[in-house]
Amino acid sequence: MKKNTQPEIYYSEYGVSLANSRAFFCDNSSFGSFVYDFEEEKKYLVSKNPKTSEIMSLSTDGKRVLTIDTTFDTRKRFIRLVEVETQQELVVTKVAFGYEALFSPVEDWIVIRGDIKRREKVFVYNLKTEEIVYTFPGAHPLSYGHLNEELQTFVLPNPRKKAEVFHFDFQTGEGRVVALPSKRLIHRVSLIAEETYFYIDGDYIATLCKAGEVIWQIKLDFDSSLYYAPEYFIWEGKVYFSHVYDIVVEGKEERQPCFYTLDLEKGSLETIVIPKEKIFGSFLPFLGNQVINKFGECIDLQTLESSRLSAVIF
Repeated sequence: MKKNTQPEIYYSEYGVSLANSRAFFCDNSSFGSFVYDFEEEKKYLVSKNPKTSEIMSLSTDGKRVLTIDTTFDTRKRFIRLVEVETQQELVVTKVAFGYEALFSPVEDWIVIRGDIKRREKVFVYNLKTEEIVYTFPGAHPLSYGHLNEELQTFVLPNPRKKAEVFHFDFQTGEGRVVALPSKRLIHRVSLIAEETYFYIDGDYIATLCKAGEVIWQIKLDFDSSLYYAPEYFIWEGKVYFSHVYDIVVEGKEERQPCFYTLDLEKGSLETIVIPKEKIFGSFLPFLGNQVINKFGECIDLQTLESSRLSAVIF
């Protein structure tokens, strides 16, 4: 296989501003951590040294980022709130040995996954008052859960007890445990409407549940190599499983890349064939109708046309 010569970048599911055409990127070799404005065609460096810190989250207005230092020295691993255009540090905290951090729908509140006194925790933190607002009963990577800006909620699977997820409401500041119809641990979960959950459990069963009642269920059997539930994103009423898979086209040996998708209304598993042979890896939502992988390859989900980020960005 021909080696990919594109720079390998890190791009987060939470890396696009909802208010304008800004996105953040991190590269662990030479390009550093930066925000790029696609309308202004301008790069805003946050960290020139990629081994110093990484951007974890971009605010919805595109004006601020959350970064976490990459050192393993617990005394120096800070979580920082940085203004994009000036690179000014607005807040610096070492409340935890941070792994992940996300902006929330509430001003000054962020969601953090990190170690406190060598115990991994997920918690909501008030940057202004320097107080922990709420601690989730169990800790999972934030990408296993879902932050819903519209509903002002964050949901996360319970890593210890089957069929349970944690539900935090930013409007009330209260958390609760929600029991879902499942026989296994919930691996990944999204709250897509009031009391309506989409989730994948340990049996690789995808379920849509509303007010405690199962709307539909389907067994995910398209990837026998999985050791955990596949990553996904939701776009225009469909669940897209992030990884690009190969399928056999019309019974021939020729392989063709595709996305597996689930229709949220019908619960039917479908394939969307990508009309390009050498597309691979996992893709996450990007600007407009596009998704992007870690090499800067983009696919338009409406036209299925592929493109690359311009080299000038790097």
